[in-house]
Amino acid sequence: MAEPASKLSYSTPEAYLEAESASSSRHEYQDGLILDMAGGSIAHERICANLYGTLYNQLAGKPCSYFSSNMKLHVQAAHAFYYPDASVICGEPQRYPGREDALTDATVIIEVLSPSTEAQDRGEKFMSFQLLPGLMEYVLIHQRRIRAEIYQRQQAGHWLYKQVNPGELLTLDSIQVSFPLDILYQGVQPDSAP
Repeated sequence: MAEPASKLSYSTPEAYLEAESASSSRHEYQDGLILDMAGGSIAHERICANLYGTLYNQLAGKPCSYFSSNMKLHVQAAHAFYYPDASVICGEPQRYPGREDALTDATVIIEVLSPSTEAQDRGEKFMSFQLLPGLMEYVLIHQRRIRAEIYQRQQAGHWLYKQVNPGELLTLDSIQVSFPLDILYQGVQPDSAP
């Protein structure tokens, strides 16, 4: 996820969507505030590209669709629009009314962590994403070391935490996908520290 660089202005969701359609850069929306988004790193882009290729192949023939960071996700209960690094939606995608560029739910959301976004991805965004009724798994992919963290929704709104390390499989039960975590780091030189 790109870094929120600054708070630009206060807006209604409709005004935000209209301005975003005409903008050459991306912004997120959080309860009236429009946040400017900065760019990502080479490692971030390579991990996202590897993730896309892997999930595209794994989802072939399944009733689930992969969406990249170009697709907005509206979290109505949090009054927010975000650009997750990746999301998977099973079944027919539910669109924000009158929009082709914004969805309203996801089965899996994946964020690639960076030092500038980690606190927000773990904090405010995760709290918001938990309000999505269909979200079953939230995945954090580290870019500075080979590691992933998976939060799986359990009954009564509890979340089960799993960590995936080098040489292990990253398994997403909600979409019946499993692959070696190391595949996501092809072309990336992560730190050797665990």
